[in-house]
Amino acid sequence: MEYTRDLGFSAAQFILNGGSGAMVSIQNGHFVPMYFKDILDPITKRTKVRMVDPASETFYIARRYMLRLNKADFEDPHELAKYAATANISLDEFKNQFYYLIENDLLYQNIKEGKLKLATEDSNLAFKSFSQSTQKENGELAQQ
Repeated sequence: MEYTRDLGFSAAQFILNGGSGAMVSIQNGHFVPMYFKDILDPITKRTKVRMVDPASETFYIARRYMLRLNKADFEDPHELAKYAATANISLDEFKNQFYYLIENDLLYQNIKEGKLKLATEDSNLAFKSFSQSTQKENGELAQQ
């Protein structure tokens, strides 16, 4: 979020200062305009693809803000049941249809290969704590 905020601010400043014909970027903490004449492929007339390193910490941090299935969802029977019910399919069918996302996930592959080491594993604990405290406030949490 901070990165996109900074890009937006930098783009606005660039335009207000008379700039045009560029895509904004932030490199080493500084705004750098990337002029289309320099980044367009002369044959395809499209910008060159810039790859992201899925073994980087910045990739992992960005992923943590995404709403997506993660390994913890498949390890938690309650979460898995909620997703299967939402999709109106059985638990086994949900696993069969969606577990490939985890198996092919570059983040988990990079962790397994030792390219990225994390202090903590994926977890849904923060979401459960928030959800339960919200339910308590609304008087919806059943006594156990």
